Amino acid sequence: VPGYRDDARKLKPLHGLEGNALDEARWKRIERLRAEMFKDDADSYCVATRLRRALNSGDYETASALQLLLRDGMEKLSELYAEYEKNII
Repeated sequence: VPGYRDDARKLKPLHGLEGNALDEARWKRIERLRAEMFKDDADSYCVATRLRRALNSGDYETASALQLLLRDGMEKLSELYAEYEKNII
């Protein structure tokens, strides 16, 4: 999980003032997925926290499912960021 979190933190907005609505929409989608994977809020825990809690409680079946969800989320983040990055000039 720490490696995934570090990878997600490395993703930065690139579009600045020269960006357009498409760049902004793509970045917001990336941000939403990053938050779902790694940022708790007042009402719910992120996937990484739920995974850690499952492991700590010995619920390995849930932990396994969450690990797969986290892996898939990271793959999706990578795809989304590559698509976003290609539109930056």
